[in-house]
Amino acid sequence: MPFDCLWNSVVLSPQFFRLWTLLAQEDPWGFLRSPMPVMFLLLIMFMVWQYRQANRERDERQKVLDALKKTDRVETIGGIIGVVTSIRPEAGEVTIRTHDDTKIDIKRAAIVKVLVDGTASTTAKG
Repeated sequence: MPFDCLWNSVVLSPQFFRLWTLLAQEDPWGFLRSPMPVMFLLLIMFMVWQYRQANRERDERQKVLDALKKTDRVETIGGIIGVVTSIRPEAGEVTIRTHDDTKIDIKRAAIVKVLVDGTASTTAKG
């Protein structure tokens, strides 16, 4: 019963027919003449590009961290450079030995670069 009341008061009203005829007379493709759809399309394309780029970088970083092994020289987020002495993948931790034989336990995610001969061979951006 409430639907019948709504139908009679809104859809069959003269104002609704007046609005309907005004909308039908306008150009249906007129919205494409404004720059807004183009800007919206460019925004969507940029967002998709950013998403794909982030996935690519994340996968590359994960490959670098998975390939980490003992005797690799690494640089941490804090700038500490050391040699990997042990890896505990279940805990996500790595022990590195610095220049003065200090052993430091760090998270694998804290590794920024894997160094070869003092230069960065692979960058693990995060």
